Amino acid sequence: MAVFNRVYCPSCKKDHNIYPEKVRMINCKKCGYLIKINPSDGNYFMEYYAYGNRKREKVGTSRKLAELAYQKRKVEIAEGKFLDKKKEVKIKFEDFADEYLELHSKVNNKSWKKSDENNINRLKEFFSGKYLYEVTPKMVEEFKLKRLKNIVRHPSGKDISLKELPRPRSIET
Repeated sequence: MAVFNRVYCPSCKKDHNIYPEKVRMINCKKCGYLIKINPSDGNYFMEYYAYGNRKREKVGTSRKLAELAYQKRKVEIAEGKFLDKKKEVKIKFEDFADEYLELHSKVNNKSWKKSDENNINRLKEFFSGKYLYEVTPKMVEEFKLKRLKNIVRHPSGKDISLKELPRPRSIET
């Protein structure tokens, strides 16, 4: 985490980050041109890590302003008030499934009752009580395996879930 000055080579236009404040000249790494550094002409940036990601922000032409902004950013990160922080949305699977039915399936699919409602009810049975972020690929594979074990071949030739088998009619005498 640091404040640095960025200068550009007038010959090849390559940018160079200058971290020490007292550096007055550097050689361009690309073309070898000798670049004179005037601290008042630079563009000061701050570089820091927030939640595992490196961030760089341009502050302006003043090093003191960049250092103040850098200190403020460090405090914001420590207090958890940094704006780039992603908040974890906690929504239950069954709530999301109901929302999907209402906002997408009923609107876009004429046969939603036959297909989507039945499938979503099966998913809700398996994933009920879980938040969306808790559902893992492994759990999805377990659901698929459980469904495969409950499928039998009906005499008509269709594959049917055990829950969907017609109940035998009782013969009354």
